[in-house]
Amino acid sequence: MKKINTMTRGASVLAAVAMALMPQMMRAQTTEPPAGSKTLDDFTKGADTIHIVTGNVTKSYTEPAKDDHIVGGTRAMEVVVDAGNNPYSQPARAQVVTEPGNSMPPAFIGWFGYGALGRIYLQYGSAASPLNVNLLPYYALRVYFSGLTSALNFNIVAYQGSNNEAGGCGINLAPSPGPFTADFPLANFALSTTGVDFSNTAALVMVFQNTENLAITGFYAVPPGSAPATYTCEKS
Repeated sequence: MKKINTMTRGASVLAAVAMALMPQMMRAQTTEPPAGSKTLDDFTKGADTIHIVTGNVTKSYTEPAKDDHIVGGTRAMEVVVDAGNNPYSQPARAQVVTEPGNSMPPAFIGWFGYGALGRIYLQYGSAASPLNVNLLPYYALRVYFSGLTSALNFNIVAYQGSNNEAGGCGINLAPSPGPFTADFPLANFALSTTGVDFSNTAALVMVFQNTENLAITGFYAVPPGSAPATYTCEKS
């Protein structure tokens, strides 16, 4: 497995996850993080935007006080659009909206123009600045979606601190006009025969591939016994 740098996601991990697209599992919908959850990103800090037509752009935000709104205090986001996959030269955008108004919650917005294909990465931690966070007390990484306009291949990659090896879990999500949740149980992250060691997690990367428009309002680690999410990533 590749080691993480500032924005290196481990291409072999992503390829393996994308090739073995795990079946989605629909369950009851929940709307709020369960009691005892750990905030990984609530998108209340770090308003920023990436807007490109082709190529790749990375931006990072670091909380001045590191006040537990973003795990590790820093969020890096990257948008990748290949020229051959954007026939109408439509812009792609990644944006954190911390104060949307209209009674809407803070959110991360990802958008690809008509006919454009690409990837958006949200990364927390790196080889140079590992998270060193223990996630073993938690059952799953949970992502709260405000909505999704087209099918999405969604992966989360986790890097273990002992050697920066990475394991992932991936799911295909159907379009949804309203809120839903997706769980990535720690036990379902594939790495060799043992899975990822989450006792000293170095980095977490969310990967959104080939969709038109998405909005997520929270990223949490949820404890055992939490009410099930709408969808759950299954182990390959």
